Amino acid sequence: MRTCLRCLAWLIALSLAGSPVATAHPQFGPATINRYGRLVLTAPDRARLFYTVMVGDIPALRLRQSVDADHSGHLDTAEQAALQAKIAEQVQQGLSLQSGPHRVALTWDSAQLSLGDAAVSARALSFDATAVSQPPATQTAESLWRYQDQVPLAPAGEVELRVEEAPGVWLRGSQGPARSAADPPLENVSKAGPARLFQVYNPAEARSTLTVELDVATHAPASSRAAAAPRHDGAARLRWLAGFALFLLLAVAAARWATRRSA
Repeated sequence: MRTCLRCLAWLIALSLAGSPVATAHPQFGPATINRYGRLVLTAPDRARLFYTVMVGDIPALRLRQSVDADHSGHLDTAEQAALQAKIAEQVQQGLSLQSGPHRVALTWDSAQLSLGDAAVSARALSFDATAVSQPPATQTAESLWRYQDQVPLAPAGEVELRVEEAPGVWLRGSQGPARSAADPPLENVSKAGPARLFQVYNPAEARSTLTVELDVATHAPASSRAAAAPRHDGAARLRWLAGFALFLLLAVAAARWATRRSA
């Protein structure tokens, strides 16, 4: 029985080791304004951007005070709209996307300000917006993207970009602050696999700028196609073994219980 338990523990540990690991996610910093982008590559020359601003308690108080026109200590509907417009303007001015040699126009189709409550107090707030890139005149099978976040919201804290691929689109290479200086240039990155999470963090008094370059295409690198299947097969095999071990453990326990009862 103890041997079965040991085997089960090892198999479960192995199956968990083969599972995806959670990565960074949007969060508040008490004294900073954190910025998070999620760029979904829907085609080599098209993308959708999801952008979140997380304003900590201390800078949130200053932002609330800046739009409290009547000094009532409470933000009415017009003042809330003014605050949302103020953040949206800085976000739209500070974000830029370039495809090849051309700057890509972004159409912002939604924006939402979450205050928690309307009091002019030191309470964190967040801002969410989405945008789509304007389609080019002619479609291409591959493209080099350049994403730059220079949103002038201070004090700057964590600035992050997460890149995702839509079906039929592959990120073949990437360059950004998540990679070390020893990494190969963009055109050779596909040999080692591109990064999909980029992150910078500056002290509260500094202004964070995040610049990322991406190599996008409608065909995957041969190395990634060859490596993808074994990883999934291995994880599935470990989960199957863990399930079989659990079944075996239950069968042994049931047999022992039946033997004791008949005795």
